[in-house]
Amino acid sequence: LPEKGATSSLHLPSANTLKEIKDKVKQFEVTAWDITYSLDDILTEAQNTLLGDFFKHKLPVRKPENPEELVLTSTNGKMIDMAQKLVRNSGM
Repeated sequence: LPEKGATSSLHLPSANTLKEIKDKVKQFEVTAWDITYSLDDILTEAQNTLLGDFFKHKLPVRKPENPEELVLTSTNGKMIDMAQKLVRNSGM
């Protein structure tokens, strides 16, 4: 319904358009979490490298539920190999 003074009626998106929007929002959400996890991994790695010996304590490395999920750390050879493969395959 048009608002008072509006000259055109309200346009409602189709079911297909709504599905496309929901899919893109989900994709954005997954990507945002991936970035968040990676930044947290980098912060943990930096803190452990720079301050771990000084404080005689290191933060635990993130342990995702899915063991195949990449964790950015220098303490796990499998994760280093996964990160190197990801960079090689990305064309960077």
